[in-house]
Amino acid sequence: MNLAGELDAPIVFVHVRRGPAGFLGAPVYQRRLTAEMARGRRVLDEALEVAGAAGVNAEGEILEGAPRRRITEFARGRNARLVVVGSRPRKLGRSVSRGVAHAAGRSVVVAQGVRRLEVVGKAA
Repeated sequence: MNLAGELDAPIVFVHVRRGPAGFLGAPVYQRRLTAEMARGRRVLDEALEVAGAAGVNAEGEILEGAPRRRITEFARGRNARLVVVGSRPRKLGRSVSRGVAHAAGRSVVVAQGVRRLEVVGKAA
């Protein structure tokens, strides 16, 4: 956030959800979809609140699909100069952050070990 503030650059926070499995039936699917959308909205609202407190212009988007593909498409579509993606330990499957770094076609920063958003170095 400090870098965005110094450069007067906007930030777009993106939450990508894969979507619940449809084979479980409509009621289960709808409950899971509602829960996933609420979680995504909470995450984005927290990020937007932190950005606002830091005086940074920001917006949030919820996307659906494969995270690596959707983040890469979104960055290209917005002509993003820099992509910052979080990293978390994975037991199985491919790393989303690694996939974005390889496929984005632009600078990518992988933030490791960040559990919550914090504004560092900004006066309140």
